[in-house]
Amino acid sequence: MTLLEIIQKQIKAAELQVINVSVDDVNQNLIDGTPENGAEVFDATTSPSHTNIKLTPTIGAKATILLTNPPIVLQYDQLDQLQAAFGNLEIQINEQGLKVQKGSNSLNSLLSDTNSLLSDIVSLLETFKVICSPAGTPSTVLEPTTLAKVQTLKPKIQTLQNNINNLLA
Repeated sequence: MTLLEIIQKQIKAAELQVINVSVDDVNQNLIDGTPENGAEVFDATTSPSHTNIKLTPTIGAKATILLTNPPIVLQYDQLDQLQAAFGNLEIQINEQGLKVQKGSNSLNSLLSDTNSLLSDIVSLLETFKVICSPAGTPSTVLEPTTLAKVQTLKPKIQTLQNNINNLLA
């Protein structure tokens, strides 16, 4: 027996009604829907007000609604967007992609920073030169200016690592 079937069984015992509707309109955390037979349902809540999760169904999606006051959506067959907030962590998933934000750090900006830093490292590696010394003395592979540039990247790498850990920890 599925969770929905268990809920429906308990609702039947309490003499509440569950109906299936087609979603006609979405506004904030409320939907309007038209059942196959019967009157349109208005302002069915998609997410309880005490939760930090918001589900936005697709117009035309099928939804199962518990007819209480106010009506409550139990399930959908298709979503346009899911949003969740936990403290200062925000997550959003929709057809454009995934957004993860924690305080001032976003996954998108951190990945962009990582790409930029890796590009800087590759550019520096392209400047490496072997400096041949006179016989009997060791040759070097870095000019002092190149070595200085490489050393400036170390704090940037550490800052990036800290920001990634802050976002994902």
